[in-house]
Amino acid sequence: MVHDFRQGQGNTDNWELRQGSQSRLGQAARAYPMIRQLFRISLFITLISVISPLAVSQTSPQSTSSEAADELFRSRNWEAAAKAYKSITKKEQSNGQAWFRLGVALHATREYSQAITALQQSYKLRFQPQLSLFTIGRAYAKLNQKDLAFDWLTRAVRGGFSQKQQLNTHPDLAVLRDDSRFQDLLELLEKETRPCQNYPEYKQFDFLIGTWEVTSQGNAIATSRVEYMVDGCMLVEEYTQGSGYGGKNLTYYDAALGKWRQTWIQGGNVSEYLGGLNDGAMRLEGETHSRNGEKQLIREVYYPQGTDRVRQTSEISTNGGKTWTLTYDITYTKKK
Repeated sequence: MVHDFRQGQGNTDNWELRQGSQSRLGQAARAYPMIRQLFRISLFITLISVISPLAVSQTSPQSTSSEAADELFRSRNWEAAAKAYKSITKKEQSNGQAWFRLGVALHATREYSQAITALQQSYKLRFQPQLSLFTIGRAYAKLNQKDLAFDWLTRAVRGGFSQKQQLNTHPDLAVLRDDSRFQDLLELLEKETRPCQNYPEYKQFDFLIGTWEVTSQGNAIATSRVEYMVDGCMLVEEYTQGSGYGGKNLTYYDAALGKWRQTWIQGGNVSEYLGGLNDGAMRLEGETHSRNGEKQLIREVYYPQGTDRVRQTSEISTNGGKTWTLTYDITYTKKK
């Protein structure tokens, strides 16, 4: 009926019907924009519901794969773990943990050559470097390549590996223990774990160890007691004058810089020095700063004189090092 009236067909007897139909068509036309908007909203919601799971499914496999590999590693399912970490390292060349765990898993499945390759990669990436080196050494020992085993184990010890019990008891290293180089390795481990007691650079301040009487121009002005602490890595000086003035010196060797550091603390004032042994004397330079923020350059020299005397001089500069003024010249004499 609507189709007929829109085409202008029918007679006057149907005028009323035509008027009602036209009214309904007008309402529909007026409602059309709203219907179209609702349709758009419905389409948008539908698209979101479809796209969101797809986005999640595209981002989740990597994390799921890593979690699955880690679980296999923790459960010691070595073959499956090795397969999983191989897949990860192909996609993530800089993933140090994946390379390390791949090496451990391959070692456990006796794929020693492949384990070495993986562990060398984790070492290059600085992930567990000490254990990477140690496990490479174990792998070479299992391959009965003793020279390479000792080379990598030595690198591990020099790099900070300190587990003596592992060296003495790990079954992978059984083939090495009858070799004379194994004892050398243990001695190296002892030195590396106690460097301050075993390397000469840490002993350059030994001449100051003891209990001393301190004099200036022949007059006694103070007593000093210097002893090692922290396994021989730090000298601590207790300096006390009769007037009540006194303080502490903390002195230690900084291996990274190859220099000695010294910090003098007295009444809230701090002096910091840096230097080393030169021409038979310990020469240190630095800065002193008081509680009020005033800073000045300082330098001091210790001159060992035999086994029971040490001369110490100190200078200060108030103009940035252009000129220097002697602040004291004292002598330490060891008490009997």
